[in-house]
Order: sequence, then C-alpha cells, then structure tokens
Amino acid sequence: MRRLILMSFILPIFLFSNLFSQDVQEIEWIPPEPVEGEDVTVAIHGITRNSSWRIQDVQADIEGNQLTLSFAAISQGIGAMVVMPFTLRHNWGVLGAGEYNLFVTQRIAILNEDGFLEFQDWAFYNSRVVVAEGDPIEFTVDLEENWNMISSPVEPDDNDIRTIFSELVEQEELTMVKDGQGRFYFPDQNFNNIPEWVAHQGYLVKVNENTELTLTGELLPEDDQIQLAEGWNMIAYLPEGEFSAPEVFENIEDELILAKDGDGRFYSPEHNFSNMDELHRGRGYLVKVREAVELIWNQP
Repeated sequence: MRRLILMSFILPIFLFSNLFSQDVQEIEWIPPEPVEGEDVTVAIHGITRNSSWRIQDVQADIEGNQLTLSFAAISQGIGAMVVMPFTLRHNWGVLGAGEYNLFVTQRIAILNEDGFLEFQDWAFYNSRVVVAEGDPIEFTVDLEENWNMISSPVEPDDNDIRTIFSELVEQEELTMVKDGQGRFYFPDQNFNNIPEWVAHQGYLVKVNENTELTLTGELLPEDDQIQLAEGWNMIAYLPEGEFSAPEVFENIEDELILAKDGDGRFYSPEHNFSNMDELHRGRGYLVKVREAVELIWNQP
C-alpha cells in the first residue's frame, strides 16, 4: 500500500516537471562560418511544452574567448500540453579571429496566479564557433608636398618604418618621418631611430611632391583606448565619422588643455574656441593634457 502511494506521488511530480520543461534543440551561428570584421549572431532554437510562456532576463557576457548567454523561460500557469517553438537571438557584434566557446544557461520556472515562482530548473548547453581571419584592409593617406601630420586606423602587417615607407623611398618622394618623441627616419642618410609604427600615434611626414601612402593590415576598432601622457601627444584619429573637435574630445574636456591639427588650427576648451576643421581618418593631431588619461574618441 505504501509503495502504491509513493508511486502515485512521484508520477505527478515527473509529469509536472516534464509539462513545463523547455529544451534547446539547436544553437545556430549566423553567419555559420564568420570572418573577422563581421557581426556574429547566435540564435537559440528550442521548444516549450506550454502554450503560455515568456522569455526574460536575457544576459550576455564576453570574457576572453568565453561567451556566456543566460535567460529565463517563465511558464505562466499550467496551460495545455502544446508544443511551441521559440527562438532567442543575440548579436555579439564584431568578434576578432579565433575560436569561441558559447555557454548557454537556461532557467525554467512556473509563475503562479499570485506572481510567485513555484518550480525552477536549470539547463546548460555548449557550442563553439571559429572566426576566420579577414582579408587585410588597405588604407591610403593623401600626402601634400612638404610636411603632413598623418595617422592610420589600420595596424600594418609589418610595422617596420623602413618597410612602410619603402615605396616612397624607391620613388624618391620621401624626405623625413618624425614621431611625437622627436625620433626620425632620414632615408637620404639611411638613418632611423623610430622603433616601429604604432597605430595609436600620429606622425609627421615630409615629402617633396604630392603623393600617397598605403598601409595594409588590420582595421582597429573605432573605440580603441588611446593612452595619453601628461603634456603633448601626437595621436591617431580612428573613427570613420567626421566630427568637430568639441564633439570628439568631450570625454576628456576636463583634462584637455589644447588640441591642434597639422595646419596649426586649434581647439581650447577653456576658452570655448575652435577653428579646426572636422577631424577625419588619415590625419594626426597634437593633444596636450594636464595629466595622463585614456582617450576614447567620442562619436555623437
């Protein structure tokens, strides 16, 4: 008799749990074979065995190459035994080249008429995707005769200064290259003490006629942090959009003393004055700050 009572108790619990269980049937990567520079989306396809439910508390996190996506699937009452498909999508944005592991956590609960969760369960799913390296990006900087303050949003495949300017040297168009610390490359004397091209920095380039410089490599994120030391810095402008100096320096206006372009025009936040043109890719800029600070270009 006791065994019969026990069995009759366990069976409803099993059916009760199964009634509200929800299963992930497929984890789909979009695109299925992403390439560096593309937005990567994950679609969680599943089924629910209750016709009255909702998804809530969707949370996503990236730590290194570990992606974590968690969500709650809440059943609102017992309802009928109806199998319903569901899809949850999340856009991770642009992921760099590499292999990523996805860890999906699914919370399952019943919400009764009083608004309380009566039953809760957990389900875990794993998947992975390999993001292939994209094709190298080419970026061309226009150079006018004499001095130019330049930069590039592309991190060159080879950051050796001699290699980067080799074509201009072969064409006898390059006179000198200087960095923000006063080091220089003087091809006529075969002298160089610039360690390497740093994509976050700007450079002074003197040519003897109008020409152009092309850099090939990886496109840097527009929101890369640029480390500014106290005093003067010659830096790169990374955003694709063109904005005014007061707009793009808004994030550091309390630390900013002065910003200048290659033509001597300047922006002084203290005096609320700027005669600079809109900042744009390919140009370098001089920035003087009161103390060391991290610059992330503001994009209105």
